[in-house]
Amino acid sequence: MDISRIEKFIEYVPDAVFIIEPDGMIAALNKRALRLTGLDSTALIGISFSDLLLPEHVSLLKRLYLSGESSSDIQGRMNTVLLGREGHRVHVNLRAQGFRDQMFSGYMVVCREVGHHLELERQRSLQHDLAMALVGIQNIEEAVNLVLDTGLKISECDGGALFLRGAENGRWKLSSFINIEEEEITSLSFVEELNRLPDGIRQWIVFGERGSDAVLSPPPAMRRLGIRFAMTIPVISETKPGAVLFFFSHQAKQMDVEARRSLEIIASQFGSLVARLHSERKFRSVEGFGRSLIKSMPSGLITRNRDGIITHFNLAAEQLLGIKGDTVIGKRDLPDALFFFDEKGNIIEHFDAPTFLVLESGKPLRNVLVRAIRPDGSTVWLSVNGEPLFGKDEEPVAAVITMKDVSDHLRLVDELEQARQMAVTASDSKSRFLANISHEIRTPLSGIMGMTDLLLSGPLTEDQRENLFLMKEAEELLLDIINKVLEISKIESGKLSLELEPFRLRGAINKAALPIFMGCKEKGIVLDIDVSPSIPDRLIGDGSRLTQVLTNFLSNALKFTESGTITLTVVETSRNENGKIELFFSVKDTGIGIPSDAQTTIFDDFRQIDSGPAKRHQGTGLGLAISKKLVELMDGSIGVESEGGQGSRFFFSAMFTLLDEGEPETGNEAEHVSHERRLRVLLAEDNELNQRSISYFLEEAGHLVTIAANGREAIEVLKREPFDLILMDVQMPEMDGMEATGIIRSHTDRLFNPNIPIIALTAYALKEDELRFIAAGMDRFVTKPIKKELLFLAIYEMTGNTLLPVEDEAGLRSSDPSIVPGSISDRESEELYEFLRDYQNDLDIGRQILDVFIDEYPAKKETLGQALRNRDVELLADQLHSLTNSLSALRIFGLGNECHLAEALTKDGELEEVERRVARLLPRFDRVHENAIHCRQIIDDIDM
Repeated sequence: MDISRIEKFIEYVPDAVFIIEPDGMIAALNKRALRLTGLDSTALIGISFSDLLLPEHVSLLKRLYLSGESSSDIQGRMNTVLLGREGHRVHVNLRAQGFRDQMFSGYMVVCREVGHHLELERQRSLQHDLAMALVGIQNIEEAVNLVLDTGLKISECDGGALFLRGAENGRWKLSSFINIEEEEITSLSFVEELNRLPDGIRQWIVFGERGSDAVLSPPPAMRRLGIRFAMTIPVISETKPGAVLFFFSHQAKQMDVEARRSLEIIASQFGSLVARLHSERKFRSVEGFGRSLIKSMPSGLITRNRDGIITHFNLAAEQLLGIKGDTVIGKRDLPDALFFFDEKGNIIEHFDAPTFLVLESGKPLRNVLVRAIRPDGSTVWLSVNGEPLFGKDEEPVAAVITMKDVSDHLRLVDELEQARQMAVTASDSKSRFLANISHEIRTPLSGIMGMTDLLLSGPLTEDQRENLFLMKEAEELLLDIINKVLEISKIESGKLSLELEPFRLRGAINKAALPIFMGCKEKGIVLDIDVSPSIPDRLIGDGSRLTQVLTNFLSNALKFTESGTITLTVVETSRNENGKIELFFSVKDTGIGIPSDAQTTIFDDFRQIDSGPAKRHQGTGLGLAISKKLVELMDGSIGVESEGGQGSRFFFSAMFTLLDEGEPETGNEAEHVSHERRLRVLLAEDNELNQRSISYFLEEAGHLVTIAANGREAIEVLKREPFDLILMDVQMPEMDGMEATGIIRSHTDRLFNPNIPIIALTAYALKEDELRFIAAGMDRFVTKPIKKELLFLAIYEMTGNTLLPVEDEAGLRSSDPSIVPGSISDRESEELYEFLRDYQNDLDIGRQILDVFIDEYPAKKETLGQALRNRDVELLADQLHSLTNSLSALRIFGLGNECHLAEALTKDGELEEVERRVARLLPRFDRVHENAIHCRQIIDDIDM
């Protein structure tokens, strides 16, 4: 019979297909059938398909054959097991179909592997049945045969045995066996081997033939019994082997993972039973000892049975409740002279309530506070715990109540709470005191700083100017101390919070780096800043607080470094799908380092490395403590690595939010906008020094200023004259700034504009003060001492007016700079660095000015040298004048002034002095030229 056409057809079927002749013999099959059984075609063609099935399933298949003899429709299906190579079993879903054409008639059987889920169900069912049966068993002998039988069904082995370890002597013995004779199992010498090992068998041992998953070959004794596969399974009870299961098969086989796991589970179930029965036996042996233990317990203990009868009442309970145990044991009720209250003061009618709650619910009771008034009138606070005891029916049969005296503990907790409240009150008082004393210090300091600036703007001798600069430095140091003390006070009182708003990362970094660069220049230290280019610039966070932390790190590095390099590095450490980004900041220096014993306390309040009466470096020891708190608010951590004399590396991490493209970069726009160059300003200020200094700066910039000494005068002046802006002192006599602002904002008579911009001038610097000012109607505020750059920045934000004093014309060009300076070779001129900062938002203009200087300088230098050699006074003066203008354009005023002085000397005929001066100036001109080329490259890099 030629069935080649059928063979070609069934190769395209995705399942295993067998073509069966009417007599049940296999006539053809596809390659998937070979892979499913693990046999080749010579072993399958011509055999009965029934040989591949479990005996109990053969009759089901025959019924499928009979029902499908005259039909080509699918007649039925069943789940069964195919027997493959060496007894390997494959779970399949089998479909039988009548098959008939001109060349052949018979059956087509299609098998699809369904995995192990049916076998798993069978194994889990066996596990469940065993677990339920073991619950009610009270001796080990009853459980042995049950465990062996279940193990044989799961492992599908031919027989087995179980060995037990004696609880008293620890010796092993054969307990039970199935499908093997006692002399046969004895011949395997398992008992002797187990007794030889100190702890018996602690792991599986599998015996099998080559190619199986066995780890050992069967010993001769097993082979003589025809055993081709065997395994021993330890049963762990109370951390030690308490029994060993042994299963064997006369056929070679492999143990799949799920069957092995199931056998481990039944071994564990049996081990738990053994441990439980041993524990019960031990409990009965120590019951008498337990009664003595209960009596001597330091905690009070009361037990009641299911009916509520008191069965135990120990000595500690007698002492806690003030009654004798023998007066209540065997009874349900406690004496009426006992009263109980819960922690809210509500009376508990029966102290038995916790006991019966445990009995009824079967749930434990934990740390219930009860106040007891004893028969003698004394009071005690008790912490009550309850635990149910269960019987065979898993219902509570007793309740154990324990109690301990917590009166002293509660008294201590109350005292600690009172101390905490006192500390909070003291902290609030300290914050208020610091705010008030800050105001009292800031107000005169504002006048002093203003007058210092005023004096510096006028004609001075060199000694006077130097003394004023020292005075200004001391003023700024005092102001910094006041600010830090206020800030640490806010941190301690929990009033410090972050202002989360859009900001530019590189701008925040630059704000920290700009002041430090000048100090680095003076010491000859290189300041390197490396920000990973993959980090986005626009983020959401508190940019000013980030700048504050970086400024502290950089200023400390500068303070303790005399030479070498300071390096600021910023890298991204993580980014998640919620739009959060974590950045890692590191400041490394080549300074004096930090001793290891000081590193653990370096972030504590008022801690300084350089401390003591002979310390060389100034500071309050608050900067790093404040930085640590700020970093923690940014969901980050802070740390330091250092060795004495080897430099330091301070680092911290911080979390930010990525800015959506559609989200604005800055806060609310100023509501009031005017583009007039000259403003009419009303200054409401009662302090004469502040009146003079603030007026001078405003008038120097070209603005018109009218002064009012208090809020009442300010309102009267406002009614008579129109103004573009009000600078309002908050604290003034007769009427303060807050009240005056409220009157102005509520004005309805049209005598003046009630929406006029108002900037508060205040010595108060806390965040809550800012909120008060805004709530009162003020638009901005500037803290005292008044710094003119901050004052003009506030004016610019409110009016858009850019009219500034001559020396400050570039001061507001960028409030968020983006240039981060690198290492300019031999930074000769700090003014050239200022040029970089001033033109960072006007790159084209900056590039043009640099290009002119870079291109023209070589020719000017050559012409200057020629004029000196030829003693051509006119040409020499012309070249010096030209260089003076070029240097001024680059904002290099110091060198420009020296060049201008040389020009004046030239015109006076002092050529020898001019030659000496030019000889000193030329190397500096050359360095400026080199630095200009480097600045030009920086601009090109930024503008790419």
